[in-house]
Amino acid sequence: RRRAPARRFSYHYPYLHCALMADLPPHLQETPSLRLYGDGEVQLWDPAEHAKMCGNAAFKAGDFEAALHHFTRAIEAGGDNQVLRSNRSACHSQLGQHKQALRDAEEAVRMAPRWPKGYCRKAAALFYLQQYDDAEEAYWSALRLSPNDDLIRQALEDVQREKSSSSKRALVNKVCKDMYTPAAATSRSQTMQLDGQGLTDADVE
Repeated sequence: RRRAPARRFSYHYPYLHCALMADLPPHLQETPSLRLYGDGEVQLWDPAEHAKMCGNAAFKAGDFEAALHHFTRAIEAGGDNQVLRSNRSACHSQLGQHKQALRDAEEAVRMAPRWPKGYCRKAAALFYLQQYDDAEEAYWSALRLSPNDDLIRQALEDVQREKSSSSKRALVNKVCKDMYTPAAATSRSQTMQLDGQGLTDADVE
């Protein structure tokens, strides 16, 4: 009996469905997640792979909450691996959930310690948590695994610049705080009195 015409492939379609082989991305045309029918029709039957595809499409569309949902579904469906953890870490980062992003990135590193992207995700989360020393070390780990990657090198330089600026801001804040503590104000006043000097309105900055 002739099958009904296959529906066009849609990344956002929420259930398993039929598609034409020509509509699938090249990397999926040879995956074991496909069930073949006649006339070039296929059905994507692996729920983890389907959820991952939906997550990728949602992420590219800027719908990070939906992408987070789909990547979580993919992990729960048994497809847990470093790529899904990395993808979910990116979603958390885009949503400002940097502690959760760090947890997923660390899990990606644990699963694939020779994969540079896991360290990059970890470094990005640490950067937004203002843990610059750890972020710098994570980028160094990524760069050692991929020494010719200019993007990693640029990210490392950005962290180093922010780390330097942060140190300078911390020093300025400390100096300002010390200058205006009660003890420092009393000492300053006593010094001015000993020098025979006093503050006037013209001296106030």
